[in-house]
Amino acid sequence: MYNSTMTTNAFILSWDCTGLEAAVPITQYEQLDHQNLLNVIAGKPEEENPVGNILFRLKIRAQFNSQRFYEIYAIDCEEELTQDDWHSMFKDAPQAMAELIRERGIKIFCNRRSSNQQVVIS
Repeated sequence: MYNSTMTTNAFILSWDCTGLEAAVPITQYEQLDHQNLLNVIAGKPEEENPVGNILFRLKIRAQFNSQRFYEIYAIDCEEELTQDDWHSMFKDAPQAMAELIRERGIKIFCNRRSSNQQVVIS
């Protein structure tokens, strides 16, 4: 069933223990699945939605670098927020931003360090 709820300004955010790594705007791809359904009905070729590829690459990076404790979330926000704003906010207050995203976002991947894991430097 088609979900008619549209996002305002959605992003995929990926961060690790060193800070925000990616803030990918995805709202522009939202209509693509709906358009592809119409294309199939009309006998036209489908257009690949890049969101799946973006998520795949971010998750693979996170899995192969598990020592960096990646988290990947999707979040919808106000129209005014840009990629640069996300990077700036994470730079200024990384812990507060991570907590805000965990509270309001949709978790896609989480390898967050648990409180009982020790940091070992070799």
